Amino acid sequence: ARSMSDPYLQLILEDEHGNVIASKSRWPVPSLSPDSWSQDGIYPVPMNLYIPGIELPGSVVLKARAENLESDPVIIKDFQTIGGATAVHDDISQTLNVLFNNELVLRDFEFSDEPFRPGNLVIVNLFWQVDQVSETPHTLFVHLVNESGEIVAQLDRPIGGTVTPVTTWEQGQIWRDSYPLLLPEGLPEGSYTVRIGMYDWPSTEPLPIKGTDQNIWQLDTIEVASEE
Repeated sequence: ARSMSDPYLQLILEDEHGNVIASKSRWPVPSLSPDSWSQDGIYPVPMNLYIPGIELPGSVVLKARAENLESDPVIIKDFQTIGGATAVHDDISQTLNVLFNNELVLRDFEFSDEPFRPGNLVIVNLFWQVDQVSETPHTLFVHLVNESGEIVAQLDRPIGGTVTPVTTWEQGQIWRDSYPLLLPEGLPEGSYTVRIGMYDWPSTEPLPIKGTDQNIWQLDTIEVASEE
């Protein structure tokens, strides 16, 4: 029989603001009451946590606590996500008209709020309008480039992420596609350029941008501040 003093384990996945994304509770070892555990025993037990099919923020935190003992949560691990996409139903500022691979039109972009510091994330939000439905799960890269033209940070992933890949997007739709770019520790302060491009995997053949012989599009520059 279980006692109310037995720890009831709860796993919690939160965003950086403490909002709960997912949680699950269970007895640590369902088949064995804690009063029968050996003092030095180790009991590995798998525990699955269902992650909802939503666009995840740039970083998430996995915590654990004994739910019924009113204990404080213990941080298990911080994770950086690869972002994802969300359909946009409201009007957006369509300041751009850049057609990639005759399929996707880049209408606008935005960065997360400053200050940008080494070790932090820059969220790069791209707003796409579907001109032609894509039958191929193209990959997009985001580069951060210093004034010497060197790539100092990079994120590559399929457009739309794993939950809503670009092959599921419908003609005329507008999507916000988010890319959390990690600024390396020790990155010197200064101006850096954010640029994007598309390619197909595994060929890595770059995809064209209409009206230019380039296959890379420069978004904007950001100012990286010194570490606190």
